[in-house]
This record gives sequence, structure tokens and C-alpha cells, in this order.
Amino acid sequence: MAKNRLKGQEVSIRIVNDGELVEAITSFGSLEESEDQELLQDGFLGEVVDEYDEAYHGDKFTLEFQVRDAQWRVLWKAIKDRAQRRTPNVKFNVVVTDLYPAGDTEITTYGDVKWGPRSKSTGSRKDFVKLKMEGASSDVGHDPNAI
Repeated sequence: MAKNRLKGQEVSIRIVNDGELVEAITSFGSLEESEDQELLQDGFLGEVVDEYDEAYHGDKFTLEFQVRDAQWRVLWKAIKDRAQRRTPNVKFNVVVTDLYPAGDTEITTYGDVKWGPRSKSTGSRKDFVKLKMEGASSDVGHDPNAI
């Protein structure tokens, strides 16, 4: 018997600013989440093997989605305004909800996201316009069976 696995259609993304929904992304093409952890290695005189340690740097994500309305421009302006310290107290949270086929759920909240490169691409006349955004957070919470 085949086991059901989590598919992209069971994942939703919401971007929240000060408790207000800024963007609900329903037509995203990809979401890549990663934990940024570094392996440290150091060798010392008089020892025959290196010593290892690790350092955790937070979580990162990249999402790509299609444009449905002009709300994305409001979001990008708010991100840019904060980066330029026009609105330094604005906080963005990214909430990812996974709805597993077996009925389990998991909500991952990226708190106080800091944004990296953002791009808009139009491949051709027949392609949909796509937006790509990169973000990172050192305040990530995982809440299984939250719904």
C-alpha cells in the first residue's frame, strides 16, 4: 500500500505585518526552506585529528509565486521602507501551513523576517509573471497539530 506524502497543494503561505495579513500566497511555484547551520573544523598542533563543532545561523527560505494583483508591490515597498529605516519598527512574519494527508498539520512561523534579494521575471508573452523573494529569520517556531 502506498503511503500518502505531503504535496505542494497542501501548503499555504501568509505574510503578516503587525498582526495584519499583508499577502496570502496561493499560487506559489516553489518554496525552499533550509536551516543555515555551519560545520566548524579546527586543527591543533600536537593533535592527530581535527576537532569539529557547529554553529546555527537561523533559517532561510526562498519562495517563487505568480502575480495575481498589485498587492505584491505594497509588500515590496514596505520591505524596502524598513530596509531604508523609514519604518524601522515594522515586523514581517511568514507563516507556512502544512496540511498532511493523514490529518496532521504543522505551522511554521518565521518571526521578524529579514528580506534578501527580490526579483520579478516575465519569461515570454505566454508565461505568467513570477516574483521571487528570499528571507531569513533567527526566530522560527514549529507548531505540530496546531489546527
